[in-house]
Amino acid sequence: MTVQHQATTEANPGAQRTERAEGVRPQIRTVYMGGTEKTARPDALTAREREVLYWLSVGKRYSDIRDLVGISPGTARRHAHSILQKLAVRTVPQAIATALRLGLLR
Repeated sequence: MTVQHQATTEANPGAQRTERAEGVRPQIRTVYMGGTEKTARPDALTAREREVLYWLSVGKRYSDIRDLVGISPGTARRHAHSILQKLAVRTVPQAIATALRLGLLR
């Protein structure tokens, strides 16, 4: 996957050209949410966030995760919020789908 952006040439300021950034890691993607650009950083997930994401992917509720992991439901929700930000998605199902696509979950 390549990232493309528009750049104006110096010779003709009105002209647009497309440049490709080579060497961009395929698991990092840029998405647009609410008019702002967000970059997914799946490699930034902590071990605890990956664990919470796993339990969410198998259908556990925050109260279930409390018992399984030993954290409060509020902490599980905070981890889920952090996961959504790092994967640049809006919902837990989107996070699960993105994690499966990136190989973070099996």
